[in-house]
Amino acid sequence: MKKILIIGHNQANNEHLESLFQKFGMNKALPSRREGLTPIQIGELLNKVIKLQVSQEKSINVDGVSLPKKLPTNISKRRFKKALSKRDKNFSTASQMIPKSTWDYIPMDLLIANVDNEFWGWADKNAIDHLEYWKEIDPSILFVFAYDHPESIFFELNNRKEIASKEEIVESIKDWNEYNSKFLLFLEKNPDNIIIVNNERLHQQEQISIKSICSRVIPDYIGKNNGMSIPSYSEQREYRKLPSSLSVIVSNIISSFPGIASTYNKLQDISHLPFYNSSSENTISIDEHIDAWIDANLRERELNSVLSLNETLNFQNKKYDAKLNLSNKEKELLISQVYNLQEEIEKVYLDNSKLKKINLDFSKKDKAYIDELSKKDKEINNLNKLNLKLEQDYSELEKAKERISDDNKLLLEELYVIQEKMEHNLYSDTKRNTTCLVGASNIIRNQIKYKLGALMIKQSKSFLGMLTLPLQLSSTYKREIKLEINNINNLEEYVDFYDAEKLKKHLSYRLGDVFVQNFNNPFKCFILPFKLIHTSFDFKRKIKK
Repeated sequence: MKKILIIGHNQANNEHLESLFQKFGMNKALPSRREGLTPIQIGELLNKVIKLQVSQEKSINVDGVSLPKKLPTNISKRRFKKALSKRDKNFSTASQMIPKSTWDYIPMDLLIANVDNEFWGWADKNAIDHLEYWKEIDPSILFVFAYDHPESIFFELNNRKEIASKEEIVESIKDWNEYNSKFLLFLEKNPDNIIIVNNERLHQQEQISIKSICSRVIPDYIGKNNGMSIPSYSEQREYRKLPSSLSVIVSNIISSFPGIASTYNKLQDISHLPFYNSSSENTISIDEHIDAWIDANLRERELNSVLSLNETLNFQNKKYDAKLNLSNKEKELLISQVYNLQEEIEKVYLDNSKLKKINLDFSKKDKAYIDELSKKDKEINNLNKLNLKLEQDYSELEKAKERISDDNKLLLEELYVIQEKMEHNLYSDTKRNTTCLVGASNIIRNQIKYKLGALMIKQSKSFLGMLTLPLQLSSTYKREIKLEINNINNLEEYVDFYDAEKLKKHLSYRLGDVFVQNFNNPFKCFILPFKLIHTSFDFKRKIKK
């Protein structure tokens, strides 16, 4: 199982190198099983622990006394040096500052989560502070260090929206030197399992470089996969370079920092994939000076063209200003004339406004009289229309009443004949089925709903019967409600159950049902006649269909 930790000052280049390894077959690191932390999150946690330990252990105690800048008289130099050496041992490496019993389980849990990965890794710029810790946790881990030329610092600053200050430039250069110096110190103590590559070489010769790196990283993995070919990359990123004029200036700035050049040269000497220009590393070639001069000359010419254009624009602006002054004077004359005309117009307007007010008063009075007359005419017309409509509605209601009464009589006569035939048929059927349980239709006929409906149909055949119908319905309801049988047999047990269901659909049963539902409610009694008429009409309409 191969594990790779990619480090370098530029995290974007580290992630690009990680993607190249992933295209070649490296798996992405799985998060830890328990907390679900990624390797980068674990690195951030380790850095916090290191900073906490450093802040807690900055003071040196000798016999329980915290040492100030000037030693007290009761502390000797020998004891002070002994305390210093003890502190240096405690802070020699970042891994010794981490309490192992507390924090070791987190990276160990990450390694256990990826135990099934034959080839995996991650890229983390901030892992430079705890490389020795990872080395102690897993001695087989392989470190791939990707470094850049110091000129890359100025490329990043040049691409920023805001112009970098002098302090930011100096701080960026020091940060680059400090980062790479930390790696060189780690390399002196741990020369094994480390591969150093130049990002510019990697970008310009990507196919060859990644093949060379992978042959060093995973020779056993390639042996197991002999049939696997080197993947081809259609996308070739260009290495970031500054313009020639800026490159010359940057070279002079870098040369003023003596530690920068020596650090970069050390990395070049020990690199597995270094990058060398055709010209000398420490001097700037004539071509670069010429390119810088050409670039500066072009910029100067562009500036001169801009200045000449600015002069022409200023000359044209002066002409426009002169024309504008003339137009302003003409405008002032026109404005004065307009003011005079406006005063005359205002006088005429005041006179007209007075006349308009007088006319308006008369028109308002006339309009009030006209409005009153029109309102009265409208009211009279509306009353006439309403009266005519009421007369028409009344005549239509009378006709509808006569038509409804005629239809009602015919319908009741027809229904009564049908009801007698059905009762006769039902009676004959019950005689033939004497051995079975019969009489469901008789139970329905003896119910108060059916009797009340039959009474309505019978009384509606004569005018005298219609007059006495309310009294007869009331007396029949009071008499039959006392004799109503509550506990009767289940109608479904009778042979003529379906005949009984048909009787419920008769007009007699429906009329009686409507009467029983509305009779006891004093409010519904007023609309009871209309409901009875509606029920009879509905029954007649269904029969016609």
